[in-house]
Amino acid sequence: MSIKKLAGDFAFYGIIDAIQRSVSLILVPFYIRFLSQSDFGQLDMFLILLSALGVIIDFQFISGISRLYLEFVSRDLGNRFAGTVIFFRIVIGLVLALLLTFLGVGGFLEFEFIPSFLEHKSCWLLVLIFVPVSISFDALMMQARMLRAKVPFASGALVSTIFTSIGCVVTTTVFGWGITGIIATMLVGRFFGVVLLFIGLRKNIEICIDVKILTPLFSYCIPLIPVWWLGFSASYMGRFFVYDTLGAEGNALLAVTMKLQSIIGIFAIAFRSAWLPFAMSLIEDKNGDEFYVRTMRFFLAGGFFLTFIFTIFINPLLVLFAPHSYFQVGVTFAIFSVSNIIAELESNLQLGCQLAKKTIWITLSSLISFVIVIFILMNYTNQLGIMAVGIALFLSTLARTAVVYLSSQYFRYIPYDRMSFLMFGLGCFVLLFNSQMNQMLNFPILLWRSILLVLGLFISFKILPNSDIQAFIRVLKSLKLKFGS
Repeated sequence: MSIKKLAGDFAFYGIIDAIQRSVSLILVPFYIRFLSQSDFGQLDMFLILLSALGVIIDFQFISGISRLYLEFVSRDLGNRFAGTVIFFRIVIGLVLALLLTFLGVGGFLEFEFIPSFLEHKSCWLLVLIFVPVSISFDALMMQARMLRAKVPFASGALVSTIFTSIGCVVTTTVFGWGITGIIATMLVGRFFGVVLLFIGLRKNIEICIDVKILTPLFSYCIPLIPVWWLGFSASYMGRFFVYDTLGAEGNALLAVTMKLQSIIGIFAIAFRSAWLPFAMSLIEDKNGDEFYVRTMRFFLAGGFFLTFIFTIFINPLLVLFAPHSYFQVGVTFAIFSVSNIIAELESNLQLGCQLAKKTIWITLSSLISFVIVIFILMNYTNQLGIMAVGIALFLSTLARTAVVYLSSQYFRYIPYDRMSFLMFGLGCFVLLFNSQMNQMLNFPILLWRSILLVLGLFISFKILPNSDIQAFIRVLKSLKLKFGS
């Protein structure tokens, strides 16, 4: 599979994913200026609850689609597969929404680490309605990616994003609806996206629930369900601890930190959107290993460089876009950004276990990660505050990555370039070292950042051998000529 073809799909999906995520990130400076720090912390908790509920009933069907969909297409069952997944998720989402509504009205959802249901009924109900809509949107987007149906993918993503971004500004500034208006607008925008995706993919969807499809789907996905639950918990459990310990204001600081470092995820998700269909189609191909190795090097180089640039310039960005009360984000950002790019790397390193369908080791790695996170958060959140979350994420991510790499290589050996991994690790160490040196050195800021920029460029290029750099240049030239003509 040519790098050129991957680059073309990466450019397309990268633009779409960048628009979706960058718009939500652009809204962060708006939120933190037009909402109080407490309200922004509350809004973030509702969005985390939305994500958490989606995780509970996702059943890792998204991974199941990426791994099994093409197999069912080859057996002329692709339409029934898609329809079964989508309809089943809608039904489960509605059942969950009704159950939690009953519990909330009865006063059974009143806890210190989440917003009160009885005090925020409107927001809670909107979130519960949002859940089945959101998980249906995710399934349709994944199907569009696997089919490489770019028009439905783009239309669903862009309409949802544009409506949400404009609507959130209008409801906040014109109508003064606050966080309730924001959540309602996001819900309507996502619903429009579902409608457009369904219209575009309707010829590839047969609404049904086929037990013969659910059986192999669950057989593949059930071992991954604990992975998904534990992985999400390890990444977001800190929100609940911080909300309980530091309140909504403290959670707002953590939310801004996590939102900003998610910019790094734009690159990773765009890469994976283009890469995954090719990777699954090359399972039995003799050239598959070469594709996996070369694309991993490109991922390491691109992901590290983006992380490096963003981390060393975080303080100037905060000066421009955030009130002074959020400047603590710059102190803790490095450890979060490094943890994030290592976590994205770990997702790609799962390939060996996924190809061999030995996903129990991914579950084990997530369990180890979860235990580390809980131990650190329970013992150090009161003393270290947000930094405890960063340390927990960093150590748990390292442990999970080590287990996933060793097990994946055991079941499906892929001859990755060790020098590339070594340079990547060196670069991550430099980022963490820089965060400490900022507090200690008396270097002029401009000189110090110039040195770091040169060092980051050097490490990024050393991750790639000369052959990959030349291939990348040829791809850029061909894409430039293609778009220019």
